[in-house]
Amino acid sequence: MDTKERMYIVLQKRDVSQSELAKKTGTTRQTINSYIHGRHQMRLEALVLIASALHVSVDYLLGLNEKEEVASQQYLDVWALSKNLKEILNNREQSKEKFAKEIKIATSTLYQILKGDRLPSIDTFCRIVRVSNVSADTLLIDVVAHSVTGVTNELTEKIEKLPIKEQKKIIKVIHTLLEE
Repeated sequence: MDTKERMYIVLQKRDVSQSELAKKTGTTRQTINSYIHGRHQMRLEALVLIASALHVSVDYLLGLNEKEEVASQQYLDVWALSKNLKEILNNREQSKEKFAKEIKIATSTLYQILKGDRLPSIDTFCRIVRVSNVSADTLLIDVVAHSVTGVTNELTEKIEKLPIKEQKKIIKVIHTLLEE
């Protein structure tokens, strides 16, 4: 099963229309329809937006694993790829030139990806995932946004356990800080 088939199945399972998905991803119903019917090649940015909107893992949509669900706290960002890939390559005892050869791209293209000047095609991205031996979602997760979301959720849980009077005080303090 390929990406377009998986996307179609998830839309049906979740009872989400193409128009609803288009609205959530900032595109048109015609573009979504073109992806599903293979008339338009999806770019990595679109794939990440669609995965996020449908709450599925990028790995699942790409057919890299069968686990459909994604951790609820993940914040995927295609531009996090360069930072995360740099970190992975720094931990490997392999040159960037050898890695580029392994994923079948020019070394200059790899350097552009690492600098954040360019995003790989979906095919190249899949090769990066396989050779790096990490999940697509791991390469795309924005750790900073993920951390902020985690802290926010933790604070919300703690505040909700307080008496209403204390909750109001905390909210007032937060509003005051935000106004400064």
